[in-house]
Amino acid sequence: MIGRAAYHDPWTILSGVDERIFGAAPRGTTPRDVIAAMVEYTARTGAPVKTVGRHMLGLFAGQPGAKIWRRYLAEHMHLADAGPHTLFDAADAMTRRPVLA
Repeated sequence: MIGRAAYHDPWTILSGVDERIFGAAPRGTTPRDVIAAMVEYTARTGAPVKTVGRHMLGLFAGQPGAKIWRRYLAEHMHLADAGPHTLFDAADAMTRRPVLA
């Protein structure tokens, strides 16, 4: 059950694991740092963004813009021109949220 919770809300479940279990000092990692690490990983290994992105859909669970993050990835990570930049594009889309009338 912990695995399911971590998959659907990874930031809440996993961001403080080292501190809670090992007493390690918090590292100040942000979701944007996680995205940067995954962009570097996909660029270095050539892993398809769709393979990496589907496991990152819950990264912003419960935060403003989370739906935009999920939707952007779902609509763009399977496209032929999707690359590591697609992850940053999805994060940027969260800050450009349209104003609803």
